[in-house]
Amino acid sequence: MTSVSISYYYKWSSLVTFIVSIMGPLVLIEGTLVEKFWMALLVNLQFHFAFQFLSRLPYGIYKRIERENPGTKIPAYKILNIFSWIMMIFSTIGFVGFLNSVMAHRQYEQLMVTMTFIAIFLGGYSSYLKLREG
Repeated sequence: MTSVSISYYYKWSSLVTFIVSIMGPLVLIEGTLVEKFWMALLVNLQFHFAFQFLSRLPYGIYKRIERENPGTKIPAYKILNIFSWIMMIFSTIGFVGFLNSVMAHRQYEQLMVTMTFIAIFLGGYSSYLKLREG
């Protein structure tokens, strides 16, 4: 995967998240229209913040260390690279465990947050690519 393909997947995942965040509360959540609106907003914010945070922060930390303390550049690179891989691995494990729990307990309204696992994975992978390239 390249940065372009990550951007492509992020855009499509954003569209799916938007549709799920609108339709999910209307169908799966009981409550007032205002409560459903806030749920939709929170699902969208969670998705975008997870991706933006994980795709930008590790690389930004690395660039700052590279600029201010070049002597620790190599250990910082290794640690941030491991962090990126951990985010990808844990999001995959979490996604599978989450789906298993939702299906076992029949709590289908929780399925609205599954897109966040995709955002975490894509953010970790984007961070990994930025570190590798930069």
